[in-house]
Amino acid sequence: VCDCEHSRLRRVCGRGAADKLHRIPMSIGPEECRFVTEKSHEPDSVLTVGPLVEKSGFTDLIEAVRLMRDRGRPVRLTILGEGESEFEDSLRARIHRCGLADSVQIIASVSRRELNMLMRSHTLMVLPWTVDDGDRDVLSNLVLEAMALGLLVLATDVPSIHELISDGLSGRVLATRGPIGPAGALGTFPGNPPVPR
Repeated sequence: VCDCEHSRLRRVCGRGAADKLHRIPMSIGPEECRFVTEKSHEPDSVLTVGPLVEKSGFTDLIEAVRLMRDRGRPVRLTILGEGESEFEDSLRARIHRCGLADSVQIIASVSRRELNMLMRSHTLMVLPWTVDDGDRDVLSNLVLEAMALGLLVLATDVPSIHELISDGLSGRVLATRGPIGPAGALGTFPGNPPVPR
């Protein structure tokens, strides 16, 4: 589905398989993902989607929202996902410790239609995952759908993401884990004033 995976399969299968491997790029249904004008998105609203597990990067994202608030740039974060109950409890505890109960909400899995509606109402999609091979396709599909609907996108630095996002042009790519990177990147999107240092 991407050049990165095509190259990896060629290395694994050897030169003899080169003519048998064909890249069929990921795509999205234009009927499902019609572009939404900026006026339809709620300002300063961030959506993130993924399993409630440590590698999701949601802990860092909650801390980034706290940093943004402390720097005078509050944002609203919606976390969409379900998973390990212990991890969800730790996320909720962190939200309360940071004083973000009014700014951050966790929603369990929703239907495709409801996900589409959430994407249409938010300004920014942030996907701070640490991914393995099984996650790459899901991450790339979310990026494509979000961009098609008019969301700005901030995503983890994995090889396939660079085929979709040109950092600083069509979105932002997170190079490192931790809350400082997402907080800094959030302040660089159009319409956001610079975050004081």
